[in-house]
Amino acid sequence: MKKKMQKYLSNSNEGFSLVELIIVIAIMAILIGVVALAVIPNLERSRESKDLAALDDACKALTAAVATAGSKATSGTATISGGTLSCDNADMKALIEDQIDVSSLKLVSKAAGGDTIDLEWDVTAGKNIIKASANGGAECKYAKDASGDTAKLIVSAGDSGAAEAP
Repeated sequence: MKKKMQKYLSNSNEGFSLVELIIVIAIMAILIGVVALAVIPNLERSRESKDLAALDDACKALTAAVATAGSKATSGTATISGGTLSCDNADMKALIEDQIDVSSLKLVSKAAGGDTIDLEWDVTAGKNIIKASANGGAECKYAKDASGDTAKLIVSAGDSGAAEAP
């Protein structure tokens, strides 16, 4: 036994054997597999959260633009697609672009189904609807609203509008 210990401690036996290397590689592969299974579902969850944040930013910009426009913009729609804004009201288009950089609004989740954000507002008497949505308000697979139900890719603001995003 003493000779074996001296052999291992001496400089004559350097390096690892092939079996030891294979065992280490197998253990690393198992650990990588376990970590991947834990991380991959969270990637889509983070994408959905990022999309909801982008919609919230768009809704806040729209709310500020509607407040600034006053009676000039009682109702209308706008679309942000590919980093450009198209709007049926030129005044509102300018006001929205003043509030937010539309080229920075990108949607990345599978639920969003692309990078189109639909904006809608109607502040005529008794309505007060200000809404930003993606893909017609598609349901998120992972994001939940305040009551624990599946959230939709819609953010609403205004007196009668309720936020549908967490």
